[in-house]
Amino acid sequence: GYSSLVPLNADPGEWWSTARDIQLKRAYRADGLFASAVNIAATRVAAQGYELDGDVGLRTRKAREMLGRGWVNLVQKLARDYCIQDNGAFLEIVRATKAAGSKVLGFVYLDPARCYRTGDYERPVIYADRLGRLHEMRAHQVAEFSDMPEDEFFGVGMCAASRAYRDIYLHLSAETYIREKITGGRPQALDIVTGISPDKIE
Repeated sequence: GYSSLVPLNADPGEWWSTARDIQLKRAYRADGLFASAVNIAATRVAAQGYELDGDVGLRTRKAREMLGRGWVNLVQKLARDYCIQDNGAFLEIVRATKAAGSKVLGFVYLDPARCYRTGDYERPVIYADRLGRLHEMRAHQVAEFSDMPEDEFFGVGMCAASRAYRDIYLHLSAETYIREKITGGRPQALDIVTGISPDKIE
């Protein structure tokens, strides 16, 4: 039937699994209406004003410069992941050394599909790089955020895409059905026009 052409599974999979988050990301990419809603939310978060102040002028100025470079793009990615991934959003805090009190040099976006929660307060995340190497990240090296976090999976949550998945699937199914009916693509029925004999039909 027409539902076979919907670019999503009818069910996103059991909570929680990496496979489920993959389906949620597919939902975001497949449904333009939902993607627009997520992008509006992410843009609003990124557009929020912030103010930096401190006792040391040089330190304050350097902090402003650090946050100014690519900050909007970074926040948009984090807000998007927060909305479409149960695993949430992850941010690496880059420091001058591995020490907890070391100077912060910047922030780096981390793909949540490569981040594994450990439940260990000291080393809360294991990150898999593109070469498959695993890196234990200490609490002062990483920040994580999730919507409606649960203790069961060490802070994995229930994101907006997860909560709205059935509605997204139904919307895509209806859209696919209507598109096929209007364009004639993949016809599901044959309407007989008056005047055609059985021989011609055969």
